[in-house]
Amino acid sequence: VKVSKSNLRNLYWNAKQQLTHHSVTGCIMNPGDLLASGTISGSSAESLGSMLELSWKGTREVKLGSEVRKFLKDGDTVIMTGFAQKEGLGRVGFGCCSGKVSPYISNSGKMPVVDINSTISDRYMNFSCMGIGDPLALGESVSL
Repeated sequence: VKVSKSNLRNLYWNAKQQLTHHSVTGCIMNPGDLLASGTISGSSAESLGSMLELSWKGTREVKLGSEVRKFLKDGDTVIMTGFAQKEGLGRVGFGCCSGKVSPYISNSGKMPVVDINSTISDRYMNFSCMGIGDPLALGESVSL
């Protein structure tokens, strides 16, 4: 079920501004480094870039096929696809990135505490990126 469709034109900061912001804080940038834009939301309801925005902080229900949701649930798979296209120049696909939301499993039986020394959350270790695929929508598309 496609839940969002946006476009890089909706970025608040362009790529040059993001790179400048990143590098002036002392981060060393190297050729080939990958930077992510984060959520890209447009002005229309279909272009909101996250379930938090789509559900208006959980106060509105979002229809996802036959289900109605406010947030992602354990077991949900999120698939993001994208491509760049300019009239007369064709289209370049960026494949897709997908991940499955896994339940948090605590060894101690306690709720998780944010560990500033941790490098990755156990909850989101199932993300994988695939090669060039068949992009589904202009800009960024998120499906459940």
